[in-house]
Amino acid sequence: MKNYDKALEDAEKCIAILPSWGKGFQRKGMALHGLKKWEDAMEALAKAAELDPTNAQIKTAMDNLRRDF
Repeated sequence: MKNYDKALEDAEKCIAILPSWGKGFQRKGMALHGLKKWEDAMEALAKAAELDPTNAQIKTAMDNLRRDF
């Protein structure tokens, strides 16, 4: 739906509730990617990968970001 502002807001809420959940940072990174905030997106995805290093979706999101960056 490309509602990246709303997605970012939702991701921030997830992170506030459970900051140890990598998926919240993944969602934040993907929303920031959609907003073309490349460095912030990579920072969020790096945190997601730190919290959940075996998550293939996070790796894919990072690869997609590197491709577009």
